[in-house]
Amino acid sequence: MRSLFRSKHRVTQPFGVNTDYYKKFGLAGHEGIDLVPTGTVWDVLCLADGVVVKDDDIAGEPLQDAYGKFVTVWHPSINKATQYCHLKENYVSLGDKVTYGQKIGLMGSTGNSTSAHVHLNVFDVDAQGVRLNKNNGYLGGIDPQPFLDEEPEKEQPVDQVCMSKSQADDFQRVKDGWNKVREKLNVEDSVTVVIAEVDKLIKYEEKVLQSEKTIAGAKDQIAKLLEDLTAEKERNEKLLLESNKIVDKAEELEKKYQQAVQNSARYLEQIDALKKDLAEPNDGITLIIKGLRKLIGR
Repeated sequence: MRSLFRSKHRVTQPFGVNTDYYKKFGLAGHEGIDLVPTGTVWDVLCLADGVVVKDDDIAGEPLQDAYGKFVTVWHPSINKATQYCHLKENYVSLGDKVTYGQKIGLMGSTGNSTSAHVHLNVFDVDAQGVRLNKNNGYLGGIDPQPFLDEEPEKEQPVDQVCMSKSQADDFQRVKDGWNKVREKLNVEDSVTVVIAEVDKLIKYEEKVLQSEKTIAGAKDQIAKLLEDLTAEKERNEKLLLESNKIVDKAEELEKKYQQAVQNSARYLEQIDALKKDLAEPNDGITLIIKGLRKLIGR
């Protein structure tokens, strides 16, 4: 299998799908294949020996420059060309001879792209490198998956794919040490462990993405709740203001009531005194005058 990355890859969009979307580009469907690495290194590696025939270092407007930064490599020995699109960085130049496994760019999301990935196109070409079958609905593109599944004629060179020669030697020493420990402890093979950990990271990443969506929804709900609480607070403040007015009015009425009670008590005392005077044997006129004076407070 040909390796586009230092690690294994996942296909996020296969060849020929989403026909309705690609109609606006004059295509019968997705004209290539979208790939992302399962590891954390985003280096993009050349899939066969060849020469760079297209070197685009400018990422224009997405709809006018759909591929963003990209590299096209012609492979004369196998009559094919490969195209690596949406790169963040392009490490080669027009006319450069490149080899299988050589780092030619860095995965990105330039052009008409919503997230970091590599859009890989594969074309059949003639002996002069001219693209064949341009009218096949995919601008001459063919499904890259069979090409990726092929076993290349030579192994991917370690120093170009992952590390320098000295780093490779260091890695081998560490690997040999690990194998000795593994034999003593009878644990799983290191590659199996790494793959398992990578799968865990992928699942964790998916959970994180789902959590981010959940958090975004919760934020929207919280924002709506805050709006409702603000409106409720304003209503409560108005009700409190009206309640304070009612309390003030009640206190005023209470004072008037207490004053009336006091006045009633005083009048009752005066009436009782008048009754008492009337009960005594006094001259009628004197009694009347005395009673009137009491009523008027003299």
